[in-house]
Amino acid sequence: MVFEIQSGFLAARTSIGIQTCGTDDSAYIYEPTDDRWRRIWQSEQNNYEEKTYFPQRLVEVKISPTDWRPESDYSEHLIATTGVFPWCTSVWQPIYYRAWQTKFTYPDARLLLDGSELADIGSPIHSRANQKDVFIEFQIIADDAMRVTEFQHYILENGRLRRTDPVALTPQEFVSFWLRHPWSEVSDWTAQTAKASMKAWRQEYKGSNSEFTSPTRHCTLHPDLWQVAAHPGIDPEPAVHYFLVRARLPFRFTMVAASDLHGPTAPRTTRP
Repeated sequence: MVFEIQSGFLAARTSIGIQTCGTDDSAYIYEPTDDRWRRIWQSEQNNYEEKTYFPQRLVEVKISPTDWRPESDYSEHLIATTGVFPWCTSVWQPIYYRAWQTKFTYPDARLLLDGSELADIGSPIHSRANQKDVFIEFQIIADDAMRVTEFQHYILENGRLRRTDPVALTPQEFVSFWLRHPWSEVSDWTAQTAKASMKAWRQEYKGSNSEFTSPTRHCTLHPDLWQVAAHPGIDPEPAVHYFLVRARLPFRFTMVAASDLHGPTAPRTTRP
C-alpha cells in the first residue's frame, strides 16, 4: 500500500498481482475530520467479467486543492487518475485517464471523464487537477515511427468537462492532432468559415495521420499563419497535402484550409 499527502488529503493506493503481468491497482482519498480520516472518493474494479474488467497499474492520483473562499463549496474537488494496462513485453499499451467531481457526498462522486488511448507506457505520464481544470500529458505514436505528445486539457463548465487548449505545441503537431481525432472533436479547432469545406475534405482524405515531407513555412503576409506539408503515408506514392494553420499565443491553433496545391494554401511563405 502506498500513501501520499496532497493539499491536506490522504491518497492511498493498493495493488494486487495479476496473472498476465504486473498489478491491478485501486485508489482512495480521505479527508481529515475531527479525530479520524473520512473517505471521500475511491476507484476500484469489482466486476471481473471478461468484457468489463480492464486491469490498470495506476501512475498518478491527483486531487485539486480546497477553495477556501467564503462563497465556495469546500467539498467540491476535481480528481484525476492516470493508469496503464500492465504488460511486460511491449511498451505500446492502453493508457487510461479519468476525472471525477466530488461535489456530491461519497460515494456519489461523479465521473466526468473516462478515456483510453494506445500510448507509450514507458514514457513519462503527467497529470494535474485544479479547482476548475484537469490536464493530462502522455506520448502516443501518430504514424508508424513518429511519436507526439498528446495533451488532454479540460475545463469545468456547468458540471461538465470541455476540452480546450493546448492540444499541441507546434503547427506540425497540431496537424497530426487534427487528422487523427474524429471530426466531432476537431471541429472546435477549425475556422468557423471553413467548417463545411474542411469537413468534406476530411471525408475524402485517405489515411488518419500524416508524414511531414518538407519544412513548415511561415506566411510573410500574415504572421500568424503557417503552412505544413504532409502526406498520408500510404502506397502508392502519396500526394502531398498542404495545411494552413493559424497559430496564436499561447499555443492556440486553428485549421484554416487544406489543399493539394502549394500556391492557394499559402501564396507567400518563408522558412521559419
